[in-house]
Amino acid sequence: MQGDASVRGGAQLASARAFAHALACAAIALALASPARAADPKPDAPAAKPGPDGWYDAAPPDASFEVRLPGAFEATVDDGPDDEGVLMHSSGVRATVPGAFGGSTAYAAHCNRLEGEARTPRERVLAGVEQWEKLRPLQYRKPIEQHGVAGIEFQLKDDVKVMRARIVAPPDGRTCTVLLHWRPFAKPREADVAKYLDSFRVRAR
Repeated sequence: MQGDASVRGGAQLASARAFAHALACAAIALALASPARAADPKPDAPAAKPGPDGWYDAAPPDASFEVRLPGAFEATVDDGPDDEGVLMHSSGVRATVPGAFGGSTAYAAHCNRLEGEARTPRERVLAGVEQWEKLRPLQYRKPIEQHGVAGIEFQLKDDVKVMRARIVAPPDGRTCTVLLHWRPFAKPREADVAKYLDSFRVRAR
């Protein structure tokens, strides 16, 4: 019994740390956290250019995933111990695009991995969704499969923002979140929301 409690406590602590870091990487208004530090640009790396449809092919510095974004993006990386001394590798991309009526839509995608991560993919996904649910009741949640990786899509809102997200967990220990949020009066086109979310794909490590 004591051993089981210790395991549960450790998993809860790992989940809390991963969640706190995810909030920082996402840098959204629903989270009271600091943004992740920007990755140093690679020497002589050419600036990303949009495709014929105006969207950008984006990936973080470690190329751990790919996603398409409707605007110029910033790549982020954080590779070091957290406040508790636990090592975590996290990388992502984010962008903010002007929307209707003076609003804007923020996009953020990231993957992180805690050193010594022992939870199953399903446990990691459920833990992530449960942490978001503690902020606001979910408007909906549903199981999804993201290019062969199982996960959950959900949506929540407060008085000033609506957020839609997907959390997936490949078997290599990473937990990945792809999200966007917008003002209730300035929702992006549903086709563009789906295009962004569907484009997210984890790469083998």
